[in-house]
Amino acid sequence: MKKNFDKAILSVLFHTTELSTFNIDKLSKTEIENIANDEFSRIHTKTLSANPVLNVELLIKYLFKNYGASVEYVKSDYWGACDLQNNVIYLNQNIKGTNRELFILSHEFGHLKLHYRLSMNQATYDMFKDSEYNFKTDKHELSNPKNWIEWQANYFASCLTMPKTSLSHWIARKQGLQNNRIGKIYLDDQPQNRKDFYDLIKHLAYVFNVSQTSILYRLNELGLINDQSRLKPIRKVVSEFMDDLIQDYFV
Repeated sequence: MKKNFDKAILSVLFHTTELSTFNIDKLSKTEIENIANDEFSRIHTKTLSANPVLNVELLIKYLFKNYGASVEYVKSDYWGACDLQNNVIYLNQNIKGTNRELFILSHEFGHLKLHYRLSMNQATYDMFKDSEYNFKTDKHELSNPKNWIEWQANYFASCLTMPKTSLSHWIARKQGLQNNRIGKIYLDDQPQNRKDFYDLIKHLAYVFNVSQTSILYRLNELGLINDQSRLKPIRKVVSEFMDDLIQDYFV
């Protein structure tokens, strides 16, 4: 009888989409971006630069000073994890010093900031399926609480590491050096324009301390790319990076 009862509970949990059951706030993109922008401003309160960028050392100090959270590098099968109960962020030691480190740290900060009220244990979390990418809508499906939790942390990390205002500034600066029109990033099938496009992606990844994949995804998400390509549109470019996108954003 107990086995049947447990199966019934698991079935309900597995299929539920009621986020309030686990104290998950259904925050919009705008709400998450506002939260991230506020944290970004607090982090750079004493920074003199008009367009500062985030780095790992600065964020670790901020987390300890303002949240009492420590960061530990460990051997793990995961890129990162957040122990909400003990206020500890764990990062896989293999990403230390790589262009994934800042984004993963910011993702775990997103859990700390957005999910401190979460009432879900690891066993329940592990029961839910990972989000699947829908190539027709160019989005990941958010069909269960796990999907929402990870999407929220990912979007927070994107906004924190690559704020729209700072992105626009550095895009314009690079476009000026390329003698290109300042504004949206133009992409078509001319070799020079495609070279300029990928040079810009590479430059932004260096400036913001993240992977080129993260930059590409963020720019596409914000609608900052004027895509006029017929041979290889931005949607196809993004799909080619999907393995890296899944590792950076959805694991």
